[in-house]
Amino acid sequence: TNCEPWTTTFVLDNDIVPRLSVLALEDLRDEVLELISRVKVSKYKVFETFFRGRDGRRGCVFGSEGANYDFYDDDLDDLTHIIQGILDDIPHDTLYSRQVQEFLQIQDARKEARGETNSRRIRLFPPGRMIHLVKTGEEGGCGHLLTKCITCCTSNSGFFYTPVYISNDDLDEIVVNGTMGTDHFIDRIHDELQK
Repeated sequence: TNCEPWTTTFVLDNDIVPRLSVLALEDLRDEVLELISRVKVSKYKVFETFFRGRDGRRGCVFGSEGANYDFYDDDLDDLTHIIQGILDDIPHDTLYSRQVQEFLQIQDARKEARGETNSRRIRLFPPGRMIHLVKTGEEGGCGHLLTKCITCCTSNSGFFYTPVYISNDDLDEIVVNGTMGTDHFIDRIHDELQK
């Protein structure tokens, strides 16, 4: 952009705001609708295995008790099997998949009716030079784990970031992540820039 000599934009990891555009939101919507149409197993079953594990033991989130990690590995294998079962075979002829196809056809017709004013063609970028603070590491220890637990994994406390120059159009896709909204908070960016 023309303001690069006097403007620098900092983006913390998965910040959603510089990635927002009509095109990115439509792509995310379409991906979510397609993924939902592929689900064959109850979502509750996936979450149950992830959080609770098998036989009432603690699941993947909480780890296994003691030094025996066999149960933990079994739970991860079960979760992997469930997710593969969800994604392997796509049910093509369901009411939901027909409704999604009809919805996408209506959206395509609306885009054609708008013609040249189609908002997908409008490309917006954050201004100036772009510095992306990419998460490259994580502290260990009880304090960091406690912070993650208390904040439901939405804090960037205890992570290490590396600044990387990027072009203005590199952030063209929304990254769904637990910190995608909170990475935009000015205090978080300020804390990382002060390190």
